[in-house]
Amino acid sequence: MPGLQPLAAVLGQIEAVGDRRTEIPFLNIGNLNVIVANSPVITVTNSFVFLFSAGGTQQINQINGGQQGDLLVVVSGGNISMRDTFAGAANLRLAGHFNNMGFGDTIVLLNGGSTWVELTRSNN
Repeated sequence: MPGLQPLAAVLGQIEAVGDRRTEIPFLNIGNLNVIVANSPVITVTNSFVFLFSAGGTQQINQINGGQQGDLLVVVSGGNISMRDTFAGAANLRLAGHFNNMGFGDTIVLLNGGSTWVELTRSNN
């Protein structure tokens, strides 16, 4: 197709081959990982997470794992609140608290190095 170029994986990084713009029609972020939240801290090992509470509403204010530039898609199984911690010691930078995430509510975060920053959220 005109204007498109091939991509190559070089040392684990996707790089464009050539000097023309690149379009990626679909971006697969991997398999769904189920995490049971039973504390304010969760640890992620991949980019697609289904998160649900072990009982009652669980507030999350820190996400461990990931590297700078990683995307994280979190889908709620219900009874989850994600708390913006800009003034605190934890590592979530949100547009505001995401309280009472219901089943299927989603938030997308970008790892900025030391913090996970909200890109978008949806309430179902």
